[in-house]
Amino acid sequence: MKNRVKKQALSFAAAMAMILGGGMQLYAADKIADTVYHNGKIYTIAETAQEAKDIANAKKADVVATLNGKIVFVGSEADAKAQGYLDAAKVNKIVDLRGKTMLPGFVDGHGHFPGESQIDLFNVNLNCPPLGPVVNMDDLVRLLKVKADNTKAGGWVLGSNYDDSVIAEKRHPNRDDLDKVSTTHAVVATHSSGHMKAVNSYIIDTIILPQGKVVGNDFIKADGKKVDGVEIKNGKLTGMLFEMDAMGLVTAPALKPAESLQLIARGSQAYAAVGVTTADQGGSMLNTLPALQGSVKNKDLQVRVILHPMTYLVAGQLNHKALKWDTKANPLDDTPTSASPSVGGDLTRFDAGQDASALPENYLLFGAWKQIYDGSNQGYTGYFKHPGYWDKGNNAPNDPVTGKPDPNAPNDLLGMNGTLNFSREKLIASMDFYTKNNQPVETHTNGSWAAEDYMTAIELAIANHPDAKDLRHTFIHGQMEERQIVERSIGKYDELDSTANMYSDLSGTARQEGTDTDANGKAWTASELRAALKNGKLIKDQNLVSSYFINHTYFWGDRHYEMFLGQDRAERISPLRSALKRGILFSNHNDTFVTPIDPLLSVWSAVNRITSSGQVLGEEYTISVMDALRSVTSWAAYQACEERIKGSLEPGKLADFVILEANPLTVAKETIKDIGISATIVGDEVVYGSLD
Repeated sequence: MKNRVKKQALSFAAAMAMILGGGMQLYAADKIADTVYHNGKIYTIAETAQEAKDIANAKKADVVATLNGKIVFVGSEADAKAQGYLDAAKVNKIVDLRGKTMLPGFVDGHGHFPGESQIDLFNVNLNCPPLGPVVNMDDLVRLLKVKADNTKAGGWVLGSNYDDSVIAEKRHPNRDDLDKVSTTHAVVATHSSGHMKAVNSYIIDTIILPQGKVVGNDFIKADGKKVDGVEIKNGKLTGMLFEMDAMGLVTAPALKPAESLQLIARGSQAYAAVGVTTADQGGSMLNTLPALQGSVKNKDLQVRVILHPMTYLVAGQLNHKALKWDTKANPLDDTPTSASPSVGGDLTRFDAGQDASALPENYLLFGAWKQIYDGSNQGYTGYFKHPGYWDKGNNAPNDPVTGKPDPNAPNDLLGMNGTLNFSREKLIASMDFYTKNNQPVETHTNGSWAAEDYMTAIELAIANHPDAKDLRHTFIHGQMEERQIVERSIGKYDELDSTANMYSDLSGTARQEGTDTDANGKAWTASELRAALKNGKLIKDQNLVSSYFINHTYFWGDRHYEMFLGQDRAERISPLRSALKRGILFSNHNDTFVTPIDPLLSVWSAVNRITSSGQVLGEEYTISVMDALRSVTSWAAYQACEERIKGSLEPGKLADFVILEANPLTVAKETIKDIGISATIVGDEVVYGSLD
């Protein structure tokens, strides 16, 4: 009875519309589509990996139709006409693309939304050319001083993204440099990697030293704990703080609520302007969820955001609690409850302390848990096996295992293996905990040893929890993944018997002798671990993923070649083709704020691998344009466990699109990064540009 009444009401409304409008237009509720797109180069990005190898096999469509923010039709013009999608009387709007290229909206594989807007709105831009104006230390001091002169005494002066390897002096700023900015303000200069920062004497005296004291070459907190990464020379703090433990000593005041909303709105605009429909927030604290929900409500946040909650100890437990886990004294005893959302699920309407029930769906999404294991390759804190960094500087040529000088090391291969933000044992414990609870984890692994430890931790966790399936644990950055790591990621253990001989310092299944100890203290031999993992089958079932910072080839490629890594390893950085050959899906990312958000630059870098000086770095690791596009659309969605709702143009998926001025599949590959964005569309609403 209810349905019949509803139909009658609609019919009456339609009749009234005809009378009042003097025509035969259908009432809006009777329309079969909101928007129909046609007459363009429409690529669905729905082909298989095998099909994608050849541009000729790229799946195309003549027409895409949407209804209520989702795709309802993808197909030929003939089928569209037959079904009424090109009948102006049956749809609300028909968009003529005029030959432009339509793709699924770009999905950010990894970044720190809305970090780029922090630099735009509140911080001093300390980038070196081409991203900023800083050429030497005087420039850095001058720009910070301008900010200080316009800030009340006692206030904070924050500078972002200086690069010691480009600045003329080839060094980090120190307290003396920053004291020239001000001795009455809290002055901070953060490295372009985000893994280290310099502070002035005001901060040292008023914030750091009240927390502890210098003992020899160490900084010891009041509770007796040593803080790693605090640089001390001649018994005095230099002002340099390396990695998370040390940087945690200094925390700038939180933004005011109005500033947070401004930051989110600016970030949304910046991402939409380059075709991104889903941004990524790696390392979230979920106490920010209400602000994000408020931004969705106010329509200040118009792109979707994947939130990756920070893991481990205090940060992890706070996020567990925010997601309604059952929390205990030990965070590794916490458990999800029936009220806890699933990874890949929607947090937009999640109860975070305010009524979000009226918000639209799928704007705030729950991504994999995030942990930062090692440091920065361009900041000399990446965790490498020997050889470490290619550097003729002052770093001692120590063997990474013993910490003692390696007598067999060439003079210019100095084994500085970097900094860990927590121990290998904690990494193993963390991966066991999240795997046991069926929670995907993405882990920052820059150096070769960091990737090795992470792979081993995954193997030990799966051996302990063999029922885990399809977790998609992700290597973030993965710049120095060795061939054996790629093979192990897909369970190709039979290939390891020969591959293992290419490497030293191996652990886990690649090692032919010795043991690895799991989270429960059980020692596994290589043969036992292989057997428990069914010779790699259980690892294959996990569908492990990598997200590569491919733009390193452009922004830092020359310096990797000359300073950080040396020729051979520099050419292999971010081994996309090696992963692709073995069937590993991956995304490419900008790590924004480290570099500006720009997916087309990532596509260009993946296809060309051109450095800022114009050299080609590792041509054998380039990939096709189609695969590069998949790395910022369908594969990035897969990484986030969101392939059911985005990443390709298929009925039932979200109406998220980017319209390009030119076709990246047919233009000269060297020009891909210069293609303009005509429009960015989220949920069938234009959030950047125009369809006119």
